[in-house]
Amino acid sequence: MMAVRIETRGSLTFAAPQLLFDSDAYSTSESTYDVSADGEHFVMIDLSESASPPEELVVVQNWHQELERLVPTNE
Repeated sequence: MMAVRIETRGSLTFAAPQLLFDSDAYSTSESTYDVSADGEHFVMIDLSESASPPEELVVVQNWHQELERLVPTNE
């Protein structure tokens, strides 16, 4: 996985690519990863564990609030 810094002030310029990490467990040719909205984190499917990528990925945000709704505590 590579990263390239892009400068948009003035003219559009690109810095030299930099290696973020190197692993055969992740594929960049398929939809096996996504980047967070802030650009600081990845969610990736580790392909080294299975013969084929999973067909579904469920990500639950704000799970703590959902858990409190489903199993309320008496506070």
